[in-house]
Amino acid sequence: MERYVFFDMDGTLTDPSTGKIPASAMEAVRKARANGVNCFVCTGRSLGMAKEFPEVNEFDGIIFSNGAGLYYRGNVMETQNVSIYQMAYIVQRVEMMQGGYQILTAEKAYQNPTYRTFVRSLYGAKDREEAEALYARKSMFPILKYDNSPIQKIDVALSSEKIRDMIAGELEGQMEVICGKATRGGTMYTMEITNKGVSKGYGIRRLLNIFADERIETFGIGDSENDLDLLSACHYSIAMGSAPDIVKEEAEFVTEDSAHDGIAIALEHFG
Repeated sequence: MERYVFFDMDGTLTDPSTGKIPASAMEAVRKARANGVNCFVCTGRSLGMAKEFPEVNEFDGIIFSNGAGLYYRGNVMETQNVSIYQMAYIVQRVEMMQGGYQILTAEKAYQNPTYRTFVRSLYGAKDREEAEALYARKSMFPILKYDNSPIQKIDVALSSEKIRDMIAGELEGQMEVICGKATRGGTMYTMEITNKGVSKGYGIRRLLNIFADERIETFGIGDSENDLDLLSACHYSIAMGSAPDIVKEEAEFVTEDSAHDGIAIALEHFG
C-alpha cells in the first residue's frame, strides 16, 4: 500500500523562531522517502516562494498557492487560475480601502506598496537593504513589474477587521476566502483568495486523482486553522504542538512543535 504525506510549510516544516527547516525534519523526510513514502509540501506560498528553501527539491512535489497549483518532480502539472476580471475587482476594492495585496503567479509574488510594507514589518526587516534582500529571497516584486502571467492566488492585508470582513462577504459564493490575522509587527487582517472550491484539500485530492491508485494511506501535518482542510483531506491528521486548540481537536495525533523535532516524532509515530 502506497503512503503519501502532505506537509504544511510555515510553522510546520519551518521553525518560526529561525525561519529555517530543522535538520531533524529533513532527516525524517529523507528516511521516509527512502522507505518508499511519497512526501509533498502543501503550502499557501507560490511555487517560487516555496523554493526559498532548497530542501523542497528533496520532496516529490509541491502543492502551492493553497491547492491552486501542482508541481511534481520538476514540472508544473496544472494550475487553477483566477480570472483577470476577478483579480481586477479584488485589487480595486482593496486599494479603495487603502489595503495591501499581492498576486501570486507560479514563480513570483507581485505586491502593491502597502503589502510590501506589511511584509517588511512581518519579517522584521530593519532597513531598506534588509527589506530588498528579503523580497529577493522570497521572489517578491513590485506590482508595476507584473508580467501578465496567470494568477493562482491573491493575498490581502487590511488594518480594519470590519473592512476585511465586508470584502470577504462580497466574495462569498464567488471565491474561496480564508480569513486570518497577523500580529507580528502590528495587527493586520488578512485574506487568502483562490477560485471557488480551490483549497489545500482540493490540491491533495486532485494530485491523488492523477497519480495514486486506490490502495493508499494519506497523512496530513499542519499547525494552523488554514490547515484544517489539509488535515480533513487525509486518512490520518497530525497537529503540530504549536497549533491552536481548534486544530489539535481535529487531529488524531499531536506532535511537538517544529523546533522540538515535531516532524521526526510524527513520522516515527506512524512508522
